[in-house]
Amino acid sequence: MTMRIDCHVHTARHSACSDIDPAQACALALERGLHGLVFTEHHHQWEECELECLRRDFPGLGLYTGVEITLAEGHDVIVITDAVRLTLPPFSPFSALRAALAPVRERAFCFVAHAFRYANRLEARAKPLFEWADGIEVLSVNILKTGWGWREGRCLPDNERLYQAAATRFGLTPIFTTDAHRDFVIGSIASATAGWRAMAFQ
Repeated sequence: MTMRIDCHVHTARHSACSDIDPAQACALALERGLHGLVFTEHHHQWEECELECLRRDFPGLGLYTGVEITLAEGHDVIVITDAVRLTLPPFSPFSALRAALAPVRERAFCFVAHAFRYANRLEARAKPLFEWADGIEVLSVNILKTGWGWREGRCLPDNERLYQAAATRFGLTPIFTTDAHRDFVIGSIASATAGWRAMAFQ
């Protein structure tokens, strides 16, 4: 079964920059045709018991735990896993993230978020991160904030070619998310997937 999942959502429960109530996010996701949400708070992973409470209230929605980690190399990485709890402080080096995930690497899906939001080039020091990652976020609300246009019947970022080039160069799965911080964007962008390791996008 193909599922439409938003893999990058922040809530007011654990991210000060968001005003989204988690229950409201779930209700809107179902209303707008999503099958799942991944809560990716900044440097905080949801406890399984928190997710279970929401799962009971929204049994038709898959809910997953993730975390957004800001690295010293100047990039943010989304890690989706329930195999380990990551407690890295902001601006930890990539080497620390790689070491923390090494024992459970096959049970984690990791993608670089809004890689070219602030710079239209890939710095040499970030290359090992891109070689290690599974995917790259190529479309989100935050990516569109840097400039966008209507092309080929779609709303695309001005620097779309940079994202696509990085995906091709490093063999990364393109990820489509909202990077939601406000509830009205829930459901506006999502990835279509049959599994974290074999994603096919619409």
